[in-house]
Amino acid sequence: MRYTILIFLICIISYSCFKDKPARQLYVEEFEWKIEVPKFFDVINPDEWDKSKEYLSEGDSMNTLVVFKRSKNNYFESNYHPYRKGKKEFIESCKYMNNLKYLAITSQFTDVKVDSFQTIELIDSVEFVKFEMDLKYSEYTTEKYIVYEHLFDTKAFSAYIHYRNERRGKEMLRVWRNSTFGKPPIKQ
Repeated sequence: MRYTILIFLICIISYSCFKDKPARQLYVEEFEWKIEVPKFFDVINPDEWDKSKEYLSEGDSMNTLVVFKRSKNNYFESNYHPYRKGKKEFIESCKYMNNLKYLAITSQFTDVKVDSFQTIELIDSVEFVKFEMDLKYSEYTTEKYIVYEHLFDTKAFSAYIHYRNERRGKEMLRVWRNSTFGKPPIKQ
């Protein structure tokens, strides 16, 4: 009888610890953007995230919107900054900045194999410039860095997906590709 009760208690404790958390939805009113946070990812306060970045200077015009992460090497970040030029200039600026990112990585890490490409991808019928870099440090360690950019009127929106764990990366890509723009959430 004791063993039955003990097994029953272990089952209840295990269930309560490992049951699925309900999906969490985040909504950014400025872009009427809705995105789900993957299970087991932590939502990070944008102000706290910005404080952790050494390269941001006082008065930086970058506005962090949404951050969630599973670990320091598996995270999603989105932000925007003012942009006063047109769409053509924006796309050229993306190409230029993506080339700088590639050059910075390849010049600093000469023993890392780096593959990159740029393309256009539709997310909820919105055209994003997509830049992807695959970094292979060794036979066993790889890292992926993906950035999506779009000009909304005078706001340059960016979504960054950075991961080393392939499963975590696929989960972040899934919620990003299923996110919606321009449709306010249904009030329940």
